[in-house]
Amino acid sequence: MITSTPRPVPVCTFAHNAAGALGGGAAAAALYGWSLDAAGVPMRAGGPGATVSEPVTPATFATGTAILTVVAIGLAMMLRRRASAPRRAFLTTTVALAAASLVLPLTAGATAASTKVWFAVGHVVIAALILPILARALPTRHQICTRGPSPLRGS
Repeated sequence: MITSTPRPVPVCTFAHNAAGALGGGAAAAALYGWSLDAAGVPMRAGGPGATVSEPVTPATFATGTAILTVVAIGLAMMLRRRASAPRRAFLTTTVALAAASLVLPLTAGATAASTKVWFAVGHVVIAALILPILARALPTRHQICTRGPSPLRGS
């Protein structure tokens, strides 16, 4: 009888989840932007209090999402090392930041009301996609992650 030895499953899957959140989040944001454009939502927005609006493209959605996902990944990495309850600290912080981010689309000047609403919905949808992916890779309590040998660590 031939048997195979199962490979050990790595304890830390943070890098895989971070890559998935980054790529998947940016792709989902671009698709959301394309769907808004296809649905006829005016794709022009201004900053808070602006009198002139500028075009917003699906690439703008993807780029903004990618940048903020990198920030969220950095926050998760810091909390993973320093917080006593990394997952809870990450979710508490990022949900509060996502809620605060709704101020931008809702206060955008020279922007159609429908655009403000759909851009705010986009913030919620993309955050609901990315944050759980990153949170799942964080431990509920502070722990040291065990890994196999790494050429970067010299072991």
